[in-house]
Amino acid sequence: MKYIYTFLFVTLAVLSRAQAVPYEMLDTAKVYYSIESALNASIPVYRLDLTKSGLKELPASLFTLVDLQELILDRNKLKELPKDIAKLKQLQIISVSKNKLTGFPDLICNMRSLVRIDLSDNDVDRIPDEIHRLLNLKELILWSNVIGYYPTSLLRMEQLILVDLLNNEMSVQEQERIKTLIPKAELKLSTPCNCTFYDGDEEE
Repeated sequence: MKYIYTFLFVTLAVLSRAQAVPYEMLDTAKVYYSIESALNASIPVYRLDLTKSGLKELPASLFTLVDLQELILDRNKLKELPKDIAKLKQLQIISVSKNKLTGFPDLICNMRSLVRIDLSDNDVDRIPDEIHRLLNLKELILWSNVIGYYPTSLLRMEQLILVDLLNNEMSVQEQERIKTLIPKAELKLSTPCNCTFYDGDEEE
């Protein structure tokens, strides 16, 4: 089956630079491990892995890779994502695990092509209300954060199949509420704590 996917992937690359590759086929595409090699590529670049690149910010040249569909930025020193990330309109996977994010990058809520988001092991303290705009999102990975706010808009995300919230402190009541917000998704939770739960929705 992998050989069939590879053949189809190459065919798509030849036929159209702008056409999105199906999510299931992305793992057959070549991975580039530096911006320089990606910029010098003679074929469309769909996958870029900049893990452990010492990045404190993203270079402007990155956003010229308009065919990019998977961007891995794990183990860097990023505190935020720039607004130019929205130029990557084909992006299906973004991973910013083990960085220094102090919040969920709200701007990616407008990137409707996203299928998987991984912001694990940061200091994200809330999931934005606008997350429901991500109509195609299937996997939301947020383990080891400090999330204390879960919007009711999660109810509208019917495509979610996995939400990983391991190592986020939550009370029993909070965990029960989250289960009602995403009843169809596989939900990964740690043992609940004896902590108080505050959610701004409750005041509305």
